[in-house]
Amino acid sequence: KTAILVNRGFVPWHGKRGELVDIEIDSQPSTIEVGLIKPKQRIELKQQALGTVFPILIQSLDLDQLSQLSNYQIIPMLAQLDIKSNKGFFRQWKPFYGSVDKHLGYALQWFLMALVLSIIAIRLLIKNSRK
Repeated sequence: KTAILVNRGFVPWHGKRGELVDIEIDSQPSTIEVGLIKPKQRIELKQQALGTVFPILIQSLDLDQLSQLSNYQIIPMLAQLDIKSNKGFFRQWKPFYGSVDKHLGYALQWFLMALVLSIIAIRLLIKNSRK
């Protein structure tokens, strides 16, 4: 058996990882429009032990692991449901990297830290050279 994963979007989350949202899946075959992408390996914060009863909550997509759990050969592509489709959930496919203000804030923070440490180092050098 062969399968391809379809990303239907983001489901609501109620703050509890142990409780999955109950979603309806139509049992009748249907036609959908998708865009195919190659899945990227994401950062995994901690090794995750996956359960064997579906649905499961996963933190990072591992196609080999999902193939073993599902007994399907999963094609190494990901189908992203078209944004206009009414068969999905919230879909905003563009990655969010934070605002420019956030990056400027971090840059300012590090430059100020470097300035303060430089002033402290210069004062200590002057103080030690006078002794």
